[in-house]
Amino acid sequence: MKNKIKTIAGILALMTFAALFAGCNNARNPADTTLPETTAEETAPLPESEPFRISSGGKSVVTVIRPDEADEEIINLAVKVRKKLEDKTGLKIDMGSDFMIPGKPHNADTYEILIGKTNYDETAAVTAGMRFNDYAVSIEGHKIVITGISDATVSKAVTWFCTTGLNKLAKDENGDYSLSFDTYRYDAGYKVESLEIAGTPITDFRFVYGKSSGRVSQAAAEDIASVLAQATGYLLNVVSDKEAPTGHEILIGETNRLSDMKSDKSGYMVYLNEGNLVLDAQGPLSAEKAIRALYSEKLAAGGKLNIGTDLNISGKWLSDSAEPLASDADIRVMSYNILTEKWGGTDTSPRAERLGAMLDAYSPDIVGIQEVCSIWVKYIPIYCGDYAHVCLVRPDGGENYSTVLYKKDKYELVDSGVIPYSMSANVYCRNMGWAVLRDKATGKNVAIISTHWDFNDGEINRDNYRKVQAEELSAQVKKLQDKYNCPVFTTGDYNTIQSSGSMNYFRSINNMWCWKFDSLKMLNNYGSASNLGTLPGQGGNVIDYVFGTKDTTPLQSFVVVNFDTANISDHQPVITDVKFN
Repeated sequence: MKNKIKTIAGILALMTFAALFAGCNNARNPADTTLPETTAEETAPLPESEPFRISSGGKSVVTVIRPDEADEEIINLAVKVRKKLEDKTGLKIDMGSDFMIPGKPHNADTYEILIGKTNYDETAAVTAGMRFNDYAVSIEGHKIVITGISDATVSKAVTWFCTTGLNKLAKDENGDYSLSFDTYRYDAGYKVESLEIAGTPITDFRFVYGKSSGRVSQAAAEDIASVLAQATGYLLNVVSDKEAPTGHEILIGETNRLSDMKSDKSGYMVYLNEGNLVLDAQGPLSAEKAIRALYSEKLAAGGKLNIGTDLNISGKWLSDSAEPLASDADIRVMSYNILTEKWGGTDTSPRAERLGAMLDAYSPDIVGIQEVCSIWVKYIPIYCGDYAHVCLVRPDGGENYSTVLYKKDKYELVDSGVIPYSMSANVYCRNMGWAVLRDKATGKNVAIISTHWDFNDGEINRDNYRKVQAEELSAQVKKLQDKYNCPVFTTGDYNTIQSSGSMNYFRSINNMWCWKFDSLKMLNNYGSASNLGTLPGQGGNVIDYVFGTKDTTPLQSFVVVNFDTANISDHQPVITDVKFN
């Protein structure tokens, strides 16, 4: 019996470029990465194979094998194959991994079903020449190989085996089972028939991320490699820059391979440097934009492609046009709850890149930020290098979550501290992080307090907590103003809307102006909180505030509302431009 390769005609209609490269949900999970495929290729028949034995003497002789370091999805697929086979035969099927003792090769004579990218020679033979969306199920001697390049394609191969391949299960006169089927191979043709970079095949390249820079993690780099694989079919290896250079690499962001980067915080560049393809970007978000731009400008046409040494692509990923500082303003103050990953936020790294670009665009002088967990503390210095970050730890050693950023080139730190509230304080929040700063040019001081009040928890009204917090915050404002004879700003997520009793009480005792009520000019009327990835509506309630003492005047205020900050947090930044009286 001759095995024949099944070919797939007319698979998948071409996706539009706009849908194809629309962006990503986070640095770890790119969205809209289904890429255009052509019809499958005709291939020659495979050699004839013998029936695969499942049992002998009424007992199973087969083992399901998965990679020793398989991820959860592949492990589950291996379990699925074993269970399906057990259900079909009534036998107890063993399961193992491809772990191999050094110097002792796998036994070619044992009957095994290989799931995914195992280290067996039989798997390598089936995957040879396979591209990203291809998969196959093949009997190779005493092995059944169920494989593909990605978890998704391995899953499709497993589905074919369980629904079609096992239909060929045969039972002999002794009650033993065997299996024989034609090799099934899905060849997802690609518009990109072949790809070279300056004459070197793309398969000779690998992705390299900066191990020490911290800007792009291994997981983010693997996601970027996946984007290229979806577009071209070539899934390249990903390594850190601790590996020795090969001369044919795709460099992601800051690595030890280049002496300097050319892109700014809201842009990216793609070019060749000494045989390497450079995704010159500040982080995973802009690097993904760079690889998508490379596809759209150089690869989308398809065919046999060679990227020349004259490659030069650049662009911007931050779409928002920032509101300039008000004329006559002396300082721009921002309040922003940036959403901790520990309380439901997505992966911090790409959000931190957005934060750094947003700060660069709007250029606040001082910022009170909330939900600044230890993960944010790691990434803020990486992406917000123009700002110093203070008030990081509570007196009891816990994380503050309400901290202060200030421009390093404009201010020097005079004093700072963290004060827990007497009610509801915990090792993470419900406290005041404060800083006194001296303007290097004028010698004058300014103080800022970042805070995060209690919220109503279901039917529990926390007005009594917020009343105590309002009193203690007002007392700290007066203490700083009296001691340092300077303007004081309070910023924070107050967890209460502008018309609430808690907010009215705070306004009645603090002798301060509020951005929402007292600014001479309101540039918009948006709410300040929504779900991550969405924008608040016009006329919505606000729970984030900037207050200032009466020795200053709020010239203009606004909520930063655009689709870039929508993907940083479930809050929006609140900005006030202020003049000193």
